[in-house]
Amino acid sequence: MNCKSLGLLALLLLNLAAEASVSPITLNNAPSTEDTTLDLAELAYPPYVNQSQEWSVQPFRGFLVPHHYDMMAMYKHVTGLSFRYRAAMKAPEGQGSFRDKLTYGFTLNVMDLGSDVAGYGIGSGAMLMAQSGRNGYFLFSMGLGYLTQKFDAISNPRNVAIGSRMNGTMQLGHHWELAAWPGRKSPETQTIDHLWKINVELGMMHFSNANWSQPNFGINIPYAALGLKKSLVHSYFRPYNDKQRVGVHRTEISDLRECPNRGWKHPSTYEVCGAPGKPGWTHSVGFRMGRRQIELDQRATFTNVLLDYVAEHATERPGHRWRYGVNVFFDKSYTYTKFGEASDAIGLNDFTEVALTVGHRWQFGRWGILADAGFYLYRPKDIKRAYYEGVGLSYHINPRLQAIARLKAHLSSADYMEWGLAYTL
Repeated sequence: MNCKSLGLLALLLLNLAAEASVSPITLNNAPSTEDTTLDLAELAYPPYVNQSQEWSVQPFRGFLVPHHYDMMAMYKHVTGLSFRYRAAMKAPEGQGSFRDKLTYGFTLNVMDLGSDVAGYGIGSGAMLMAQSGRNGYFLFSMGLGYLTQKFDAISNPRNVAIGSRMNGTMQLGHHWELAAWPGRKSPETQTIDHLWKINVELGMMHFSNANWSQPNFGINIPYAALGLKKSLVHSYFRPYNDKQRVGVHRTEISDLRECPNRGWKHPSTYEVCGAPGKPGWTHSVGFRMGRRQIELDQRATFTNVLLDYVAEHATERPGHRWRYGVNVFFDKSYTYTKFGEASDAIGLNDFTEVALTVGHRWQFGRWGILADAGFYLYRPKDIKRAYYEGVGLSYHINPRLQAIARLKAHLSSADYMEWGLAYTL
């Protein structure tokens, strides 16, 4: 009964959320009805049915992966409910002249992890979705998560996966739309303002604290979902002579039958096809900090510091930048001696790492996705791999100052989460 009630409530909220933000399209250059009749005869391309916003709810089912032998007692089936908002970009950012290939949104996942040992989990974060084919997309999300149960040597010793209730969360997956049908329409004109859709999704959710608190094996949840979505739609017509007129009209039933594609575009960008990129170099210096805890039976916590220099090269493809730089880490966990006293004779070379880094930034508006690979030129001991990976988000506070959050890891082993600022010279 509780599950049915929750499902009905979710459907009601989904419908109310979509209804609340429906607003008519108003463009200064939109043609009149008489002009539209004349211009339709000159159309050289079929209409694109563009979508601007979408709300979805999807129940999902999965299982907690015991990816370490100490976690075998935690293997259980997972049941949950996901709420998601998706929106087209307000600025084209070169993601496609006629169809934006990249959309953004927010997700909220609520789940029962199947046992008293693991408890319940809530994950919420920002999400990017890259169009894949006509009716699908790849998704990537980063955010914060909360777990009701964590490791405790006395009260919960079997939960060796995670040592904190507050954690970072990530989500990867692929989303397919199975069917779509028009929503409310006017009998006189057969125009519609939204579509109902059914979808399926396969993906992986992850909770971990990036070594903020031990233990930190992490929780991995592969899942499958079946959902219902409500999407606002508009039609975008491009006449043969683009300089003569660009028209935006409400979507009709016939448009859905005739158009070859269903793209994503915000109404404010209908008249913009995306300017070419401006190749060039930018240089920045950064300062970030992160906390790392090691050992479970004799916990020790270290605050690490990172200084970096990065040169970015913007390509002709807007939103794409290659990154090259030098990272200098000050990681005092190198000086840790288990069940022993630290030596007084510790120099800078005993806890300093120097690395060359190469990577890529995908920029959309003020937000960016960072993906870096680093190769150590110097490290005090060989207790880490000779290379590392970094993935994170950046946000431009102003044209010169940006905030950065990046996870540093050595393959499947997280090092720590970095938080800080970068300044463009």
